[in-house]
Amino acid sequence: MSAISSGTNIGRDLTVEQGIASARLVAINLLAMARAELGSLDHVARVVRLAGYVNSVPGFAEAPAVLNGASTLLIDVFGEELGTHARIALYQPDLPREPRLPRN
Repeated sequence: MSAISSGTNIGRDLTVEQGIASARLVAINLLAMARAELGSLDHVARVVRLAGYVNSVPGFAEAPAVLNGASTLLIDVFGEELGTHARIALYQPDLPREPRLPRN
């Protein structure tokens, strides 16, 4: 998956695996923005918290699995000690402009 499209809903339009790939891509984009701002990711002291709002069908129970796409990437990039973080995965059946996985 190379782009994050809007107007899609995990559990209706996308599989959990596609949601995981989307979460990973969101994290890549966040890291790119951090690097552009800081000049280098070496300036990141540690990852503290990740919050993800997963656009999904009512009753969808896999939001934590979807957010693993972002969590795993952060640990891969920063290592266990600096990349392990607190997190919250929230289910959201309707998001403004319907993004799949907004970030906080």
